[in-house]
Amino acid sequence: SAVTPAGKPPQMSAPTGSAEKEKVKVSWATASANGSPITGYTVTAVEDPTKECSTDGTKSNCTVRDLTAGTAYTFTVTATNVLGTSVASAASAASTPTN
Repeated sequence: SAVTPAGKPPQMSAPTGSAEKEKVKVSWATASANGSPITGYTVTAVEDPTKECSTDGTKSNCTVRDLTAGTAYTFTVTATNVLGTSVASAASAASTPTN
């Protein structure tokens, strides 16, 4: 029988964002483990890559904080296991934090 070796997680679907006061809560569908458990996720703002949040492999959302109110942001998400990190997802629809 054929054996498929484990690998880094595959690219995920685009996340969704819910804007709040100077932050956006980003949610995603969990990634395929690809033979090795997911150990973490990282969300990054496309418009300002210094704005990100990370969580362990059991969560499917996190909040990106300290965003500029009135500025539209889109987000990508990556999944990580012991074998590597996925390619970044497609970007979410834009979310605009409030004051």
